[in-house]
Amino acid sequence: MKAERLIAALLCLIVSIPTLSAQKKVREENWFGNRYFKWDRLTDAEVHYRKALEANPKDPTTLYNLSNLLYRTDRGEENGKLMETLYPMIKDLPDDKAADVAHNAGNSALRRKDYEHAVAFFKESLRHRPTDDETRYNLALAQKLLEKQKQDERQQNQDQNKDQKQNRDKQQDQNQQQQQSPKDQDQNKKPDKPQDKPQQNQKDRMSKQAAEQILKSFLQDEKQTQKKVEQAQQQKGGGGNKREKNW
Repeated sequence: MKAERLIAALLCLIVSIPTLSAQKKVREENWFGNRYFKWDRLTDAEVHYRKALEANPKDPTTLYNLSNLLYRTDRGEENGKLMETLYPMIKDLPDDKAADVAHNAGNSALRRKDYEHAVAFFKESLRHRPTDDETRYNLALAQKLLEKQKQDERQQNQDQNKDQKQNRDKQQDQNQQQQQSPKDQDQNKKPDKPQDKPQQNQKDRMSKQAAEQILKSFLQDEKQTQKKVEQAQQQKGGGGNKREKNW
């Protein structure tokens, strides 16, 4: 029985050794990272924070330190991804650190124009530190920007719907024009110009005048011919009785 207990204790010790070693590694790397961060040697600080995460990828303290560094170096997108990992573990941090993490996460979201997440992060920060005036101000700003973003999206959707409706109406008009019968197309033709009819009337008047001129010339020739015949008869008959006209 004692032997079994001894074996169990040894097994627990063996299992706990890597865990203790990892925790020690995390503490050491964070210590060096914090020193470099304080000296503004941010590249060296990040190297040590990354080594601490290799030892324990879910260590809240390391994630908090790395988040501060990413925020300091204006790497908002990367910090936002880190926040997705750190955010569920905020509850495991002391209130001050949890408030700082959520506050920084909100600021990173603001820079990315991710106003919805910014509002959520600032609210979380105020849960841990309700008296923080800066966080309250940032929350109010994020809420206003979020509302404006939604209004712009609604207006953009309305404009798109309006443009689509105009395009559909235009297409329907074109289809109706293409489907018109030849009779309808003839009716849509423009009428003849007013000057076309007067030109035709002028032509008619010219033809009538020409006909009258021909008739007049014919009658005049007929009179001359009759006169010549009468003169010839008078000369032949020596002034005898005139004969009736043979018409």
